[in-house]
Amino acid sequence: MLNDDTALQRALEILRENGASEAKTAGWEQDRAEIVRRLDRLVANQKEMDARLWTLEDSRVFRILQYIGKASGSIKARAERLVNAAAAAREKQRVYQLWLETQQSRETSLSELSYRPRFKILTVGDKPVAELNRAAQAVADYLVFLTPKSCVTPNALFDIAAELQHDRFDVLYGDEDHLSASGAREDPIFKPEWSRELICSPLYMGRFLVVSTFAFQAVGGFREGSEGASLFDLALRLTTQPWRFHRVPRVLMSAAERCNDPQSARRVLERFVAEQNLAAAVEPSGNGFTIRRKLESSPLVSIVICSRRAALLKQCLEAIERRTAYPHRETVVVEHVAEDKKKLDRLLSGSSCTSVPYHGRFDFAAMNNLGVTVAKGDTIVFLNDDVRPLCSSWLEAMVAQVQRPEVGVVGALLRYPSGAIQHAGITLGLMGAVGHPGRGTFDGGFWPWTTVTRNVSAATGACIAIRREVFEELGGFNPLFPVNYNDVDLCLRAREACYEVILEASARLCHLESATRPLGVAWEERELFADRWGAQIARRDPYYSPHLTVSREDCSLASFT
Repeated sequence: MLNDDTALQRALEILRENGASEAKTAGWEQDRAEIVRRLDRLVANQKEMDARLWTLEDSRVFRILQYIGKASGSIKARAERLVNAAAAAREKQRVYQLWLETQQSRETSLSELSYRPRFKILTVGDKPVAELNRAAQAVADYLVFLTPKSCVTPNALFDIAAELQHDRFDVLYGDEDHLSASGAREDPIFKPEWSRELICSPLYMGRFLVVSTFAFQAVGGFREGSEGASLFDLALRLTTQPWRFHRVPRVLMSAAERCNDPQSARRVLERFVAEQNLAAAVEPSGNGFTIRRKLESSPLVSIVICSRRAALLKQCLEAIERRTAYPHRETVVVEHVAEDKKKLDRLLSGSSCTSVPYHGRFDFAAMNNLGVTVAKGDTIVFLNDDVRPLCSSWLEAMVAQVQRPEVGVVGALLRYPSGAIQHAGITLGLMGAVGHPGRGTFDGGFWPWTTVTRNVSAATGACIAIRREVFEELGGFNPLFPVNYNDVDLCLRAREACYEVILEASARLCHLESATRPLGVAWEERELFADRWGAQIARRDPYYSPHLTVSREDCSLASFT
C-alpha cells in the first residue's frame, strides 16, 4: 500500500545509527510524517473519485445517454465505412510510406555481429522438388527461401543475423509487404511471435522463410505433391518437431503477388490435417484457408449467465435458442437480485433454466463462481446477458477447441451492432494495462489477424469457454477482482499453468458491452492487477506487433500516435 512507510522508517534508523544529530532526525521525522499524510489523502481522494464515477456511470440516465451515443455512433461508423473507404485506404498507404522511411534509416555494420552466419537465398517456385532440394545442398548455415516475384529488403539478412546473435534459432520468419504495379511498397503484414494456432494460415509464415540447413535436411527437404505451396508445406512439417521458431520484428520481404496458389495451399493443408490425425476440416477463411476443429465428443455444456435485467436476459435466452445448434447444453442464470426481481422470476419460472439468486453489489467473479457450483456440465461457458449469437455453430466451435488438452480458455469474436469489432482477443500493455486490439474498427487497421483463429494472451469474460477441471484447478475467478480484470487474470493464470488461450474466430457473437455491469475501474483493482501482473504487462505482448501503438486500440502504427 502507498501509506506503508517501513522503508522511510528504516532509513531514519540507519541515519541515527550512523551519528545523525537529534535535530536533523527530528526534522526528517516530520518530513516523513507529512509524506505519509499526503499519500493517505491521495489514496482517499482517489477512492472518493472512483466512488462518484461509479455512481454516475451506473445511473439510469448515464446508461440511456450511452445507448443513444452507441446507436448514433453505429450509424456514423457504417456511413463512414461506405463513404470514406477509399480515402482511408489512401491514408493508410501514406502513413506506411512515412513509417518505412524511419525504418530504412537504420544503420548496419558487420562489426556488430560476433556470429556471422552463411546464407544461401533460394527461390521456391514450380520447379521439380528434386531440383530445389539439390540447390539447397550448397554449403550454408541457413537457407533463405522466398517465392517468385518477391525480393528481400535491403537490410533483411543483417536483421536475421542480428537475431541469431541471441540464439541459434532453427526457423525464422518476419513481417512482409507488397509491391504495387508502380513498385511502391504497400499493405504490410505484421506478425506475432510464435503462435502455433496461426500456422494453419498460409499468410502467417508467409512467402519468406529462413531455415537452418540442419532442420531442412532433417525433415527431408521439399517433397513431391507440394508444388505451388511447397514453402507452406515445409513450414507445416517443421511444426511437427521441436524446432525453435522465431519472429524477426522487421519487414524482410516485398512480394509482387498478393497470394500463393490457393488450391495448392488447401491441398497441402488437407494432407497435413490427415497426416497429423487432427479432428478438423479445412475451410475457407478471410486469409485463404484454415482448419475448423471438430467435436471429439459431445459433453454437457453449462452456459452461465449473470443478469439483473429481465429484458436483456429474455433477449439473450431467445437468441441462444434460435442460434445454437449444439444440443447438449443447459443454461444457469445467476439472478442478481435487484429492481427487476419480479420480472426476472416470471421469466425464469417459464424457462428451462436453472437459477440461483445472488444478493449484494455486482461482483462478476463471485457471481460466476456461484453459477459453476450449481452447473452440471463438464464444459463451462460464461456468457454476458448482453451478448447474442450471430451464427448457430458458435458453441460447437468453442467446445471443439476447449476439448483439446493443451487448451485452457477459448474466447469468441465479438462485434458491435454496427458490425465493428468489439473483441478479438486481449493484448497486454495496451491502453496502460490491457486492451482490445482493433476495437471499433472494421478491418483491424494494420493488424490483419483480428478475425483469424489464433493464440492470444487473454479473452473477455463476456464469452469464454473452459473445461470444469481446468476452472477448478485454477481456483475459479479471483475474488480480488470483482468487476474488472477477472477474465484477464483467469487467462493469465491458465497460461502460467502451461495452457493455451485461443480466440476462435468462427464463434461470432454480437456484444452490446457493459449493458449489465458497472462501468469504470476501481483504484483497488488497478493496483492489485498491476501488483500481480505488472511484470508481464511491462513486457511486449508476444501476440501483438511491436510496430503498433499501445496508446490506442485501432492498431495504428506506433510511430504516428
